[in-house]
Amino acid sequence: MSSASRALSTAARTPAGRALGLTVVLWLITFFYCKHKFWRDPHSAFFDSSTVYDQGYSNVRSQEGLNFLSQAKPMIDIPSPDPVICAGIVTVRRNPIQYLNKTIGSMLAGLTDEERSAIHIRLLFAETEPQMHPDYHQRWLGHLESAETYNVTSESLAHLRELEEARDFYEKGVLCVNMR
Repeated sequence: MSSASRALSTAARTPAGRALGLTVVLWLITFFYCKHKFWRDPHSAFFDSSTVYDQGYSNVRSQEGLNFLSQAKPMIDIPSPDPVICAGIVTVRRNPIQYLNKTIGSMLAGLTDEERSAIHIRLLFAETEPQMHPDYHQRWLGHLESAETYNVTSESLAHLRELEEARDFYEKGVLCVNMR
């Protein structure tokens, strides 16, 4: 028996040695529990950035949403007069990928007809020329409660167009909030 083995054997027989061993075991259990439980929390010491940004589930939900929108049946048969959830979505065209269809599709896919009818979705195309948005003429938009464009005076619309051309989206956003 080596001297290290004898020292451990002797320490294990003392109360302090057993307390140390128990503390080490509890610490290891706590460490592995926290590593398993808090790996997604970016504020945690256990955050694992190599796996937390995996898009696996998001890709599945996106595909489910796109499949849902491609169905021929209406998304919402009879909207509820007292919706449980009211969702307001503002969209602008993005290049090269549009997220509107995935957003709305994943919101509604997998819900029952009753659950879907309890959701009221209002959509605003925040474009001075909404017909330029790739989703503006999509068939599935007809199934939403409301898909709107700017409802402002011609002077306000001209000013919004100037802000769009100047790419001053901060002022455009503040201006649009004050117009409503």
